[in-house]
Amino acid sequence: LCALAPSVWVLLPGRVFTGAGYALCSGALSTWVAASLPREHVGQGMGFYGVVQAVAQALSPAVGLWVAVAASYRAACMLASGLALAGCMLLLPLRDQTHSITVGTAKKRRRQFFLPELLPVALTVFLFCIPYNGTSAFLATVAAERELSFGVGSFFTIYALFLLGVRLVLSRMLDRAPFRRIVLFCV
Repeated sequence: LCALAPSVWVLLPGRVFTGAGYALCSGALSTWVAASLPREHVGQGMGFYGVVQAVAQALSPAVGLWVAVAASYRAACMLASGLALAGCMLLLPLRDQTHSITVGTAKKRRRQFFLPELLPVALTVFLFCIPYNGTSAFLATVAAERELSFGVGSFFTIYALFLLGVRLVLSRMLDRAPFRRIVLFCV
């Protein structure tokens, strides 16, 4: 929708659809990755998963902005659509092998979309995502309006490098310390 939008009125629902898809995909993928790992390596595995996300966060905004300047925002959205489709295709051959995260019985989980016991975790993730997503969504626009002289892509690169360092240094800590203590430390 974003790539093909002829007006703001088509772009707006496209952005809402993109945001909803991102929210569902990022939560589902994180949960799936965590559930696929052996319990004793969840922290380390999620650390590596986070490293991949950090690299993507460093590269994708810079590439997207470069494509938008070199060609158009439409071309950047089409590239993003193609990459998302490629990611979907890579998921098709993977098997679902969950180890550690179980909530309720398998039969009950298939019928139930909303799990109240996961609400605190979902709310925490939601509150942490708001500042980052707000920053990333409007950074290029604000920088252009204020005529800032630095490259906007450098924000994402610096942020990704910081995440990479933190995740590599602290990934095993999650496997050793109680989860509640880790969360409080991170906050």
